[in-house]
Amino acid sequence: MQRLLADLAGAVAGVTELRDQKRGLLRLAAPQLMACTLMPRVIAAYRARYPDIEVRLADTLLEHLLAGLASGEAELAVGQDMDVDAGAVARRTLLRDRHWLICPADHVFARRRKVRWSELAPFTFIAPTRDLRQRVLPELEADARAFLMRSSTQEVSYMTTALGMVASELGLTVCPTYAASLVRAHGLHMVKLDQPDFHREVCVYAAARRSLSPAAAGFVQILERFAHKP
Repeated sequence: MQRLLADLAGAVAGVTELRDQKRGLLRLAAPQLMACTLMPRVIAAYRARYPDIEVRLADTLLEHLLAGLASGEAELAVGQDMDVDAGAVARRTLLRDRHWLICPADHVFARRRKVRWSELAPFTFIAPTRDLRQRVLPELEADARAFLMRSSTQEVSYMTTALGMVASELGLTVCPTYAASLVRAHGLHMVKLDQPDFHREVCVYAAARRSLSPAAAGFVQILERFAHKP
């Protein structure tokens, strides 16, 4: 009887610790670019506050981002906006992030405060994701749209590939604000893109039919604080 009571007390303590965010395991998923820029900083802040909660981050392709939610391998996914089945996936907008022009530090555009999309026409453009052209084309004027559709425009799957190519002066690319640390690490420069401004929403995704654990809810709170920093 004493052993049974001890086991029961241990089980109750475990539930209480998870409720109070003292112990537990939190599984996250994020696309490769976000997984190597924004997410490590947020995870570090989270671990500083909740040191006994283990956090595991899966870096993945954007098209596979939500797969872990269905399988239970991830409780939260963080990434760009995408269409979801509202009955299966709950989506919450975290921020609306600007895309910037990325060029070498000695490029003529590096001395500018802002650059229009149409001014990119003389240069090779490196589209950092497979869907960027489809997303930005409807917002561009005809002349800028024509340059983006040229055969010389290159599409790559990873932002790191695009940045490496720009660093070797093979063209220009664009990237979101949260990737600024990676841009600096490549010795590159960010310039405001204008006419039009191009933004993409960054969202938090979770399984619609399951409530967030206390550990996950706490992570979202810290993530939101990072998102609203100037």
